[in-house]
Parts: sequence; C-alpha cells; structure tokens
Amino acid sequence: AEAQALDLVFGAGEARQVADRFILKRVDTLVSAAERLAGGDLSVRTGLAHERGELAQLGRAFDRMAAALARRQGESERRRQEAESLAEVGRVILRSVDPGEVGQRIVASLREMLGGTAATLYRVEPGSADLVAVASMGDQGPAEGPLILAKGTGAAGLAVHLGVAV
Repeated sequence: AEAQALDLVFGAGEARQVADRFILKRVDTLVSAAERLAGGDLSVRTGLAHERGELAQLGRAFDRMAAALARRQGESERRRQEAESLAEVGRVILRSVDPGEVGQRIVASLREMLGGTAATLYRVEPGSADLVAVASMGDQGPAEGPLILAKGTGAAGLAVHLGVAV
C-alpha cells in the first residue's frame, strides 16, 4: 500500500511538472503579452503561432488582435499627420490674404527653386496690358516708383504678348 501511495505522489509530481511545462508556461506567455500590449507595445506577439492546443489558439487570436491594433494605430497616425498638414496650409492661407505677402512668398520660393539672383511677380494691367510688379526680390537695379513694363517690353512682357515662354 505504501508503494502505491508513493507511486501516486510521484505521479502527481510528474503531472505538476507537465502542467508547469506545457500549460502554465503558455498562460504566463499570454499574461505577459497582454500586459505589454496594455502598456502600449503594439509589436508584442505571443510566439505561440506554431504551437498546438487551445492556449496556442488563444495566442494566435491575441497575435491577430495585436497586429490589427498596430495597423489601425499606423493608419490613425497617418491621418493625424495629414490633418496637421492641412491645418498648417489653412493657417498659411489665413495669414496670407494680403496679395503683397502672397506675392513675396511666391517670388522667394521661385528664386530659391530656380537658383536665381532675382525674381519678380507681375500682374497684367487691364486695358493697357502693361505688366505691373506685385512682388520683387533680389537685385533688379535702381528703380523709382513701381516697376512697370510696357506691353511687349522686356523678356516677361514679350512672353506675355506672344503667349509663350521665353
């Protein structure tokens, strides 16, 4: 009877080791992954994808959920950045309703983009078709009063008169 009791105790000890190795380890893995996910780590995965059994199935479901959350977080971040960019454009537009300021921004951008030493933005004067400078940047030489090019005068006037780039 004592031998049978000893066998039962020994068998219970082995069962405990099996439970520790196969069940509790997986439960600990799932708990740890859930805590990391709750802490904001969207890259966490259980590592149970290739295991068998119900706990492994739960691990695969957890991994799919974490991947979906990471994907949604990425999409949300992309939309947030787009919204911030649009808001900045709106602020620039609201700040720049003055045509002179808008013109200065345009000539500064063109001068930098084209690598020129000067840039001028003209508007066509109704009636005369003269070009009147709206904004100018760089060295255009000495000038008194507003810069006006008579119709067809200079490279810009010729381009407008002919309707082609010069």
